[in-house]
Amino acid sequence: MREEAIHDGVDVINLSLGSQVNTTFDKDPIAIAAFNAMAKGIVVVTAGGNHGPEPSTVLNDAPWLLTVGAGSVDRRFDAEVEYGTTVVGGEALVQDPASEGLRPLVYNDDDCFRFEANNIATKNKMVICKAVRDSEMQASIIRSLELSGATGVLLIEDGVLGYTTPLRDYHSYNVIQINSFEGRDLTDYAKTLNPSASVFFNGAVLGVEHSPAVASFSSRGPSRISRGLLKPDVLAPGLNILVASAAGWSDSRSSKFKVMSDTSMAAPHVAGVVALLKSAHPDWSPAAIKSAILTTAETLDNGGGPILDEQHDDAACFAMGPGHVNASRATDPGLVYDLSARDYASYICGLLGEEALKTITRNASKTCSENTPVTVPRTLTNVGPAETYTVTVHGPSWMDIRVSPDTLVFSEPGEKKAVNVTVTVNGGDLKGTADGDFVEGSLIWVSNNHLVRSPIVAVIGLPDHGL
Repeated sequence: MREEAIHDGVDVINLSLGSQVNTTFDKDPIAIAAFNAMAKGIVVVTAGGNHGPEPSTVLNDAPWLLTVGAGSVDRRFDAEVEYGTTVVGGEALVQDPASEGLRPLVYNDDDCFRFEANNIATKNKMVICKAVRDSEMQASIIRSLELSGATGVLLIEDGVLGYTTPLRDYHSYNVIQINSFEGRDLTDYAKTLNPSASVFFNGAVLGVEHSPAVASFSSRGPSRISRGLLKPDVLAPGLNILVASAAGWSDSRSSKFKVMSDTSMAAPHVAGVVALLKSAHPDWSPAAIKSAILTTAETLDNGGGPILDEQHDDAACFAMGPGHVNASRATDPGLVYDLSARDYASYICGLLGEEALKTITRNASKTCSENTPVTVPRTLTNVGPAETYTVTVHGPSWMDIRVSPDTLVFSEPGEKKAVNVTVTVNGGDLKGTADGDFVEGSLIWVSNNHLVRSPIVAVIGLPDHGL
C-alpha cells in the first residue's frame, strides 16, 4: 500500500476492509501499512466494521487511522400499511402502484417456511413474516412466497435493528420492511378473524426525523487492543446508500444501481471530505486533517436533539465518536490538534513495547528510549485568524476535567500552544462501576468565530499508554 501510494502521489487512501478478529497493531497489516503511509503525509480512512451494536467490535482501531462508523440519512423509501384506523410505516425499494389497495392478510406464528406444511393458503394474500438474520435464507423465503402466488410480504425486522432498517433488494417483488416497534400490533391484528390491510407507496421522502442516527450494524468501541482509544473516530452516511453496481455482480437480475448498508459505504464519504480538506489546505498533516473533521463533527440531529442510536437512545461516544462528519465546518476548524509519527511511536512503545515499534515503523533501528515522554501535552495549532479561545468543559459532577492554561491567545495563523488536560473521576461516586466501564464528558475551545469540541471518555481502571 505505502510504496504504490507514495509513488502515485496520492493524498488519501480509502480502505473499506478489515480483519474479522482484532489483533495487536504490530500483527495487523492494515495498521502497519497505514502507519507508514501516514508518516509520508497520506491520510488513511477505514471502515469501522459491521458487527454492532455489541461493544468492542470496532475494526481498524489504530489511532493513526481515521475509522468511520455508519449513520442514517434523512431519506426513506416510504410505504404505509393501513388496517382499521391504524397506519403502520415501513420502507420498500419496489414501489409498484399495482400492488396498492386492500388485501387479505395471513400470518403464521411459526415461520414463513411452513405455510404449505401447515395448509395455510398464501395465494392472492399479503403475507406477514418475521425476518431472519441469514440474508440468503431470507431471500429464499421471499422467493418461495413469490412463487406461491402471495401478492407481497410485510417483513417485520429483528428488534436489534431498532429504527435503522437496512433495506434489502428483492428485485421486482413487493416487500415492505417494517421495524419491530411498528410491527408488534400488526402481528396481533393478523391473528384476528379475516384480517386485511391496504398498502400505499409514497416514494422517496426527505426530512426524516432523528437523522442521522447510528446504524445498528455499525461496530462499537472501545478498542479491544487499547481501551483508551475513542473509536470509531466519526460517523458518516452508511445506511441505505444508493450506489453504482456492476450488472450481474451478485445476481442475474441485478441492476446498475443498488442500495447498500455498511461502514464501507460510510468511509468513502469521509475520504471525500479528506480530499476536500487536502485541496483547501495542502500543507496540513494527516493528524491535522483528522482533527479538523473530528472537532467540527455534528452532535445534534436534524431536529436539534442529540444524535440517537438505533433504539433511539442517546448515542454514546463509542458508537459515534465525536459526532457526524460536517464537511463545510471541517474546512474552517479554527484550531487543530496536530500529531507526528514520533508522537504515535511514543504510544506504541507504551502499549506494545520496542519490538512492536520496530515492526510497525519497519525500522529495526528504532528504540523506545527516544520516544517515550513522561507526559504528553496536547498541542493546538491555529489555522484561522488571530483569536482568543477560552475553554469550557462538560461532564457529570463526579468527573473533574482540568485544562491548563484555560485561555489561549493566538496572534497569527500557524501559531502553536501546548495545553495539559487532567481528568479525575471520583471513585466514591461510582458505586457498582467496574474496570472497563466508561464515563463521558467534553472539552470545548470557544472563540468569537469558532467552536472546537473534543469528547473526553474516562475508562475506569485503564493504564496510561502515553498518548
